[in-house]
Amino acid sequence: MTHKAKPAATAGTALSALSTILSATVFTGTVVMGGAVAGAAPLGRLSTSRPGLLNCRDQVVVKPSTLVLACADYNAEITKTHWATWGATSGSGTTDFGLNLCVPYCAASKMSYFPGSKVQVSAPVATKRHGRLFSKLVVTFKLKGKTQHYSMSWSGTPQYA
Repeated sequence: MTHKAKPAATAGTALSALSTILSATVFTGTVVMGGAVAGAAPLGRLSTSRPGLLNCRDQVVVKPSTLVLACADYNAEITKTHWATWGATSGSGTTDFGLNLCVPYCAASKMSYFPGSKVQVSAPVATKRHGRLFSKLVVTFKLKGKTQHYSMSWSGTPQYA
């Protein structure tokens, strides 16, 4: 199953490049989300009251301060994240969102950071292997003064069965 991250709007060269990379970013197989996680311990199976997220090592983390969102190419991450809420159905906070805008192309481009971005997790699902996991993540950030949304959904992937 293939999942794409999509921006809310595209305009101009940077936004077109952003749209291209976000639309071209494909998550398959064991590539789900996460990576090196600071401030969150792997928990294995979680209780039903506090869903978690999966990192790139297929470990469950709760309230991660840093989490790679694009494991295959490391083109998106949240870092310096401060969670205001993290409950049974959703969580929200602020983060420094890192995104490779792929200008002129991904390999030649560095990660751009958007401090003070908003992050939300939602749609918890019960999984056989990992307990309850949030299956949706949305980061809201500003690019050249315009609000953008980086959205991910893992519902239906093998790790979420």
